[in-house]
Amino acid sequence: MTAHGQITEDLIKEHRLQALFDQNTIAVSGNLAVIVTLPLILDNSSTGGIIFPWLASFLFIILLRVINWRLWKKDQDWKSRKRIYFLSYGALSFLTGMAWFVLAAFVSINGTPSTMASLLLILAGVCGASVSTLSASFRIYASFVMPIILPTTFILIFGNDFEMMPLGILCFIYMVIVLRSNWLMNRILIQSLINRFEKEDLVADLESEKHHVNALNERLERDILVKEAFGQQLQEKNAELAHAHNELEVTLKKAREYARNAEEASQAKGEFLATMSHEIRTPMNGIIGLTDLLADTKLNADQEDFVKTIKISADSLLTILNDILDFSKIEAGKIELESVDFHLAESLESITDILAPRAHEKGLDFILDIDDAFFRKLNGDPNRIRQVAINFLNNAIKFTHEGEICLKVEVMSETPTGILACFKISDTGIGISAEQKSRLFQEFSQADASTTRKYGGTGLGLVICKKLAELMGGEVGVNSVPGEGSTFWFTVMLGKVFDKAPVEPEKSHDGLNVLLVESHSAHRQIIVRHLKRLGCRVKTVDRGKEVLDSVEDCMINGMLFDIVMIDHKMKDLSWEGLARRLRMNASTCGMSLLLLTTATNLALKRKNMEELFHAVLTKPVKLKSLQAALTLAKEAQKSIAAARRYEKKTVIEKEKTPADRGALRVLVVEDNRVNQKVALKTMEKFGAAVEVANNGVEAVDALQEKTFDLVFMDIHMPEMDGMTATKIIRQSGPDMPNYGIPIVAMTANAMKGDREKYLDIGMNDYLSKPFKRADLEALLQRYAEKINSKK
Repeated sequence: MTAHGQITEDLIKEHRLQALFDQNTIAVSGNLAVIVTLPLILDNSSTGGIIFPWLASFLFIILLRVINWRLWKKDQDWKSRKRIYFLSYGALSFLTGMAWFVLAAFVSINGTPSTMASLLLILAGVCGASVSTLSASFRIYASFVMPIILPTTFILIFGNDFEMMPLGILCFIYMVIVLRSNWLMNRILIQSLINRFEKEDLVADLESEKHHVNALNERLERDILVKEAFGQQLQEKNAELAHAHNELEVTLKKAREYARNAEEASQAKGEFLATMSHEIRTPMNGIIGLTDLLADTKLNADQEDFVKTIKISADSLLTILNDILDFSKIEAGKIELESVDFHLAESLESITDILAPRAHEKGLDFILDIDDAFFRKLNGDPNRIRQVAINFLNNAIKFTHEGEICLKVEVMSETPTGILACFKISDTGIGISAEQKSRLFQEFSQADASTTRKYGGTGLGLVICKKLAELMGGEVGVNSVPGEGSTFWFTVMLGKVFDKAPVEPEKSHDGLNVLLVESHSAHRQIIVRHLKRLGCRVKTVDRGKEVLDSVEDCMINGMLFDIVMIDHKMKDLSWEGLARRLRMNASTCGMSLLLLTTATNLALKRKNMEELFHAVLTKPVKLKSLQAALTLAKEAQKSIAAARRYEKKTVIEKEKTPADRGALRVLVVEDNRVNQKVALKTMEKFGAAVEVANNGVEAVDALQEKTFDLVFMDIHMPEMDGMTATKIIRQSGPDMPNYGIPIVAMTANAMKGDREKYLDIGMNDYLSKPFKRADLEALLQRYAEKINSKK
C-alpha cells in the first residue's frame, strides 16, 4: 500500500469512528426511551418478575456507553487510539444486543403470544432504527443485531411451539435484510468518504499546479527580461572579447619572444657551464695528476707535507666544482638517473676502501652493516647511491672526533617488484641542534653559518643528496642530539632482478671451525653473520685470554679450531703477544691465524703482521674479502710465503705489478702538454707503453701506421677534435689497422648527455677529467684483462 493510500485509510477510520460517537447520543436516547416504555407494556405480563432487574442492567450498560462517549470527547489523542475505541464501542454494542436477547428469551418462555409479538415488534424497530445509526461500522452493527435476533430466531424455530416457527423464520429473514441494508450503507459511506478525500486531494493538487504554473509564468517573464539584458551584455562581451583576443595575440607574440629568449639564455647558460667546467677541469687534471706523480718520488718531510697539502686543496676544489655542477644540473632539470643491474652490497663495500682509512686516521671505528636482503642483484643507479652515501659519510667523519661511524642498510618496505632501502649514517660527533636542523637541506646553507665557523663547505652537498634521493623515489632526514651524535638517513626505491639468482657466496668453507676474538660488539655481529653465510661454525670471545682458554678446551674435547681471527685492538692482550704465544705452542701450530686491523695500522706494522699471520683483513670486513682470506689462511700452512701470496692475491688488495698485468700499447690523444705528461707518467707506472698524439689528425695517422691496444681520446683539440677523429676511425672499414680498437673519451666535459653522445659515435668508455689515479688504473686493468684473455 502506498503512503497516500495508507493516509486515506486512516482518515476513513477516523471519520467512521467520529460518526459512531456522533450518533451515540441518538442511539442511547432511543434505547433509553424504549426500555423506559417497555415496563409499561409488559407490566401485566408474566415477565414482570424479570423486567426490573433487566431494566437495571440495561441502565448500567447505557451508563457505560455514556462514560465511553465522555472519554472519547475528552481524549486529545483519540486518533492514534482508533482501534481501542472501535473495540470498546463494539463490546458495548454486543452487551446491548445480549441484554435484549435476555429479555426476549424470558418473554418467549413465560409470556403470552400477544406479549411475544409486541416484543418482537419492538426488537424489529430497534434493529431497523439502528441500521443508519450504526452504518459507520458493519462489524459493530452485526455485533449489536445478531445477539438480539439470532438466538431468538433459534428459540422460535426449534422450540416446542410449531405455531411460532413461521415467526422465527420471518425473524431470520428480517435479520438478513437489516444486515444487508447496513452493509450497503457502510459501503456507500466508505465510498463517499473516499470520493471526498480524493476530491480534496485533487483540489489540493490543482491548487499546487496552479501555484506552480503561476511561478513558471513569473520565472518565464523574468527569464525573458534576463535574456533581453543578457543579449545586450553578450554584444558588449563580444566586443570586449574581440578586444581581448587582439591583446592576447600581442601577448602571445611577446610570450613566444620571451620563451625564445629564455631558451637561448638557458642554452647559453648550459654552454657557459659546460665551457667553464671544461676550462676548470683541464688544469685541475694537471694539478691532481702531477701531485700524485710527485708524491711517488723521493721527498723530504717538508716536501711531503707540501704535496699532501696541494693534494688536499685540489681535492677540496674538485669537490666544490662537482657540487656546483651537480646542483646546476638538478636546478636545470638536466640530470638523468641510470637504471642498471648491480650488486648493492659490493657497491657499498667499495666505499670503505675510500673512507675507512680517513676514519681510522682519526681513531674512529668504521662499521658497515648491510641487511642480508641486499646481497643480491638489484636495479637502480649505483653511482648516485654511492654519491649520496659518501657525502653523508664524509660529513660524519668531518664532524666526529671520537667514537664510531656506522653505515647501516636495511629494508624499510618491500613489494613483489621492488625494495625500499633505508641507508642510515650514524656518528658519535658534535650533533645538531633543532635550530641548526631547520637550516639543513637548503641551498648554500650550513648548520653553522657564522664567520667563526670551524668546518668549511659550500652548503650544497646535503641539497644535492636530498634532490638525488627524491629522484630515486625516496627522501632524506636527520635525527640528532647535540653532543651525542647524529643519524642522517635517506631512502631509495630499488627494483628486484628476477632473471638471475640472488648473489650468495659459495659455501666453500662449510664446516670450517673459526674462533673470533673481537671486542667491538657491532663488528663482532657483522663478522659472525658473514662467517655463517660462508658456512663456518663460529665461537666468539671478546678478550685475548679467553682465546687460550677456548683453544685448550677444544683440544681437551678432541677438537681444534681451523682458524683464529684476532682483533688488533683487544682489551687485555696485544695482538702480537697473543699471536706469538699461539705460534710458539706446538699444539696449536695446525691453526691458521688471521688478523683484523685497520688500513692505518696495517701500513704501520705490515712487517710484523706478515710474519705472524697467514692473512690480514682490514675493517670493516667485506664478504668477498673474508671469503678469500679464509681460503688463503687455510692453505697457508704457516709459511711466510703464504702471507706474501695473500698480499698479491686478495684482502690487502695490493697493486699488481705492471709485469703481471701485461704491457698495454696505449695511444693518448691530448693537446694540453700538462695533461699529456700526467697521462704518460701515470700509465707508464702502470706498465703501459704510451705514445702521444697532439690532435685528431695525428691520432688517425698514428693508428694507420702502428698497432695499439687502447686509445684515450680528448674531445676539444685544434685541427681535428676527438669526435671527428673517432668517426673517421669507425667509418674507415675493417681494412684499416686498429679499426675496432677500444676508444676511451678522456675529457673535461661533464654535462648531461656528454657520455651518451660519445658512446653513440663509437667510443667505448668515458673518463672525466680531472680523473683520479685509481680510476685510470682500474680502467687500464679492465681493458688489460680483456685484451690478455683474447691472446
